[in-house]
Amino acid sequence: YKLSDMFTNKTENPALELKVMVYNINKGMNEDVKNACEALKGYMICVDKIRDKVNQGMSSTDAVIQSINECIEEDVLRDFFLEHKEIAMNACLYEYDEQKHIKNEKNISFEEGKQEGLTEGEERKQYDIVVRMLKRHKDIEEISGDLDVSIEYIKQVEAELFAKA
Repeated sequence: YKLSDMFTNKTENPALELKVMVYNINKGMNEDVKNACEALKGYMICVDKIRDKVNQGMSSTDAVIQSINECIEEDVLRDFFLEHKEIAMNACLYEYDEQKHIKNEKNISFEEGKQEGLTEGEERKQYDIVVRMLKRHKDIEEISGDLDVSIEYIKQVEAELFAKA
């Protein structure tokens, strides 16, 4: 993945570029990566415990509390959890939710698309009105005043209209 792929304004040569390798560290995946880092391995043990408990019907809050307590008992990130238990619980409870994120992104995209469509529709309507007024031989300054559009825009529409004719 490249950081520049996430930029709103794409550019051919970004001033900042970061390439990263993404590893799936879920259960049964890339065990060598997890085994190379005790903290990462412990994190995934805890996450797997939470997921298993939630999948069995336990509430998220109870699953997080019970899983962190089990990790402390089993010496999985014990020192970390003893020192930062409350912070860790809050982080787990407000953890990134992929499905929620996807739904959110879809809603944002839908709203952006709807707004773009409305804007394009308004622009098209304005264009059509200018065309009709030009065909009725209305004065450019009058059209500009009536529709609150620039004279340059009307001249551009007029040039397109005559280019088609």
